[in-house]
Amino acid sequence: MTEPSTTRRSSPGGYAVSDSLAAAGFVADPRIALVETARPGRTPYDAVVCQNAWNFLPRDHYARLVTEYAPRRRALYLARRRVAAHNTRRARTNVVLSTYMRDLLAARGRRTTLAEVTLPWDLCTADDVASAGAGSLRAAASSATGLPPVHRPFVLVPGTLTWYKSPGYALDLLARIPAAERPLLVLAGTDDGSGCAQDTRSRAAAAGIEAWIGPAERPTMKWLLAHAQLTLVPSRLESLSFSMAEALLLSPRVAALPIPVHGEMVERLGRRPVWLTDDPAAVDLDELLAPLEPVDPVDVAPFRAQWFELAGVLNEAGRA
Repeated sequence: MTEPSTTRRSSPGGYAVSDSLAAAGFVADPRIALVETARPGRTPYDAVVCQNAWNFLPRDHYARLVTEYAPRRRALYLARRRVAAHNTRRARTNVVLSTYMRDLLAARGRRTTLAEVTLPWDLCTADDVASAGAGSLRAAASSATGLPPVHRPFVLVPGTLTWYKSPGYALDLLARIPAAERPLLVLAGTDDGSGCAQDTRSRAAAAGIEAWIGPAERPTMKWLLAHAQLTLVPSRLESLSFSMAEALLLSPRVAALPIPVHGEMVERLGRRPVWLTDDPAAVDLDELLAPLEPVDPVDVAPFRAQWFELAGVLNEAGRA
């Protein structure tokens, strides 16, 4: 059977899940796969945590989203979909973290257990939230190098730089703002190796849009979310969307595409974003950038309890 250290998803969201579970007391178990693409063993997993909707989309939806990726990467994604299908078909149960993922797997006839989580562990206390935007950006970061030059208003796009998250949407939107009034664009996320980050950088330069593109450590990301003039979440596919949840919690203004998981995060956190249209040319910029009225703080304590519940589900599956 696969070693526990190889079963978690190697993305910021995947690390947030595994780290939050560890904080809640879950001990890695070779019978539990923390991602559906874990290496299959001779014996089926007792439980598989399904974290990536990409691996369960219907073929037509998947085909529309994968067209922008190079052939070699498409082959990689297809192989991952096959592994995910194999693991989830054999598992005693498949643990899903959103109703959207539950519905995707149910459509494939998979056994599922729903255990919702909303925010990473490090934003699940009032003190965590209060400290997120405190001080300066340099004070929030462990290193002063590689920080965005946020000396003026900026628009933040958080999350991995990949095609289906639509970073180009932000470029099209900001291109409509006169250059003298245009905020800095900060795309804070890891490069998935698909060429999306390089293409986005080239497009920004060609359009005359000042853009900073690069990864952000957790304290830096929280600071950016708390201080952005606008946080954009233009992703066309999400499985859970910590980026959306964190933006709703910390950012003064959020705009997002109305995909199912974004709607779930709005319902759980009780905060409403500006919903974007598919065409950035049709977005009302006055509405998008208008001043906001203060909102009541969110009680995050129930979201901490969710991690204990998920850890309990997985621990029970490993004992069965």
